[in-house]
Amino acid sequence: MSGQAATGAPAAASGRRSVILTIAALTARGLLGRRRSLLLALLALLPVGIAFLVRLSGRGTGDETVTTAIMDRLIVTTLLPIVGLVFGTAVLGAELEDGTAIFLLIKPIDRWRIVLAKLIVAVGLSIAFVSPSAFVAAAILQVGGPGWSGAVGAVVGTAVGATVYATVFFALSLVTGRALAIGLIYVLVWEGVLAGLLEGIRALSIRQYTLAITDAITHPGVTNPDLLDLPTALILSCVAIVIAAVIAVRRLRSFQIGQADD
Repeated sequence: MSGQAATGAPAAASGRRSVILTIAALTARGLLGRRRSLLLALLALLPVGIAFLVRLSGRGTGDETVTTAIMDRLIVTTLLPIVGLVFGTAVLGAELEDGTAIFLLIKPIDRWRIVLAKLIVAVGLSIAFVSPSAFVAAAILQVGGPGWSGAVGAVVGTAVGATVYATVFFALSLVTGRALAIGLIYVLVWEGVLAGLLEGIRALSIRQYTLAITDAITHPGVTNPDLLDLPTALILSCVAIVIAAVIAVRRLRSFQIGQADD
């Protein structure tokens, strides 16, 4: 009996892992097969193309205006939240809207496993679409001067930002059927305007977390008074991820079929 129990435990654990991986694989396949993923891929190539053209023109290296326009305005302020918003709201929100989620929700699967599987896809694809682009663009422009600190900072910063954006927007898609519109308002108004004007709300800006982490790695030992310090940015990022994940699990546990349009 004890031998059977010992054998059954690993088998059960393996089965639970396979469920998560199966859901994640099916979700990723469905998302990558859609036209919007191709459009996002083309959008992700835009910063690299612009950085390459800028470098060919003889500008870029040491040009703060060009670097800010590409790395901050184009990648962090535009590409990063758009990708996080699209994947975060689509991994489960789209299924809730078209009714196909019922086939998943009626199965005896722990809700947190569904959330984990969906977040793996949303976060993974968001990072895959943004961070390589940020790395290459930063390397071409030699952000932070000669060396790889700027490129590494861009990768780490955008990876953290993508994780926070995708998780927050995923949770939002379970709270309301208008997550895409609300997410756009947050990105355009809160992140794009208010967070840059009002210093007191930087702690609630994912863009600020991304910029702070990127800058801290790009320029180690240098304090930028216009940005959050690295520990604060990391702690707030973790808090946002945990809160959003908890909300997603609780919401999915209480979810009733037919609530997608609430």
